[in-house]
Amino acid sequence: MKKYSKILLSSALLVGILSTGCKKDVEIKPDDKTPAYHVPTTYNGFTNVDYSEGTILIGMHTELSSEFGKGTGSSPAVIPTALDANRLKNMFKNTGNLFVNAAFNTSGYQMSANCMPGTQSMLEIFIDSMVAISNSGSAASSGVAGLALSKDAAPKRYLMSANGFNYAQMFNKNLMCDLVLYQITSRVSNSTMDNSASLTGKNYTAMEHNWDVAFGYWNVPDSFPMKLTPAKLWGGYSSEIDNGLGCNKKLMDAFLKGRAAISNKDMKTRAEQAAIIVAEFDRMTAGAIIHEMNEMTAAITASDQVVINNLLTECYAFAMSMRDNKNAGRIITDAQITTLLNYFPNNLWNVTPSDLTNIKNLLSNVYGFTPQQLTIL
Repeated sequence: MKKYSKILLSSALLVGILSTGCKKDVEIKPDDKTPAYHVPTTYNGFTNVDYSEGTILIGMHTELSSEFGKGTGSSPAVIPTALDANRLKNMFKNTGNLFVNAAFNTSGYQMSANCMPGTQSMLEIFIDSMVAISNSGSAASSGVAGLALSKDAAPKRYLMSANGFNYAQMFNKNLMCDLVLYQITSRVSNSTMDNSASLTGKNYTAMEHNWDVAFGYWNVPDSFPMKLTPAKLWGGYSSEIDNGLGCNKKLMDAFLKGRAAISNKDMKTRAEQAAIIVAEFDRMTAGAIIHEMNEMTAAITASDQVVINNLLTECYAFAMSMRDNKNAGRIITDAQITTLLNYFPNNLWNVTPSDLTNIKNLLSNVYGFTPQQLTIL
């Protein structure tokens, strides 16, 4: 199978802040030329915010992912439905009014149009592969694409290729990076947006809005991390790996400080917070791979290769998407990503313990994960 690949990362300087209590704003004075200003402790502390674009597109993905699930059935008692490639691609492009949420159909937004340029065709190939497997009528095994069943008492179902890849996971995890992470990191890194005056008919500048949309794509509550739910995609993963990385507060602080800096024309602090966000999402992608590998422990003990393949697909999809972050500050190099991808076997049914060890060791060495972090991620 052809291996696709990708990117992310950076360096960071946390601007010192003085907190006068959990309910009070933070006062920040980055240099002698910039007047002191306040940083709210929650995102709804900014009164001129509209980040609906990000939340709408993530809602679209939720519906599309549910459509994928029809190919496996929601439970052993539900008969799987053969998937329709045209329907899935039209949802990806938001044509044909196919979303249950009617507001999505008329939003004017498309998942495909907001993905990193050059990745749309790859994502559609994943859809075609998934549909072909769902129409095969075969039981999956090494060398045979079809419906795979876990060893659970109530077996979980997965559509797997002959090489053991779950293309629903390939699509979903790549979309997390090719759409969501791409939008977040490229938007916060954009220093050329106009910040001199409000957009026509709006009470925010183009740069303020651009930063807000990036926050919306993260998809966490305004009062995160005091409130953790609802959250989807990277918003959910942030909390899953926070014990290992401490990413929740670091990211939220950076989004809040960066937004306040923009409103107060403090471009130095804005750039510093953008660098923190880019770097943290790069670390989070690596942390997500380790997290999924740790999830394999029970399946390895039970010799449940189907579940192992499913989780390993998630790891591979995250790894291949690491090249997609083109912003300055990425730690892992293209050469290291190539080595990482080569540690995954072409046929996941044949994965070995040494393959898993090599993957974990490479990420540990590149990102400096401690033994304790590797255990709790």
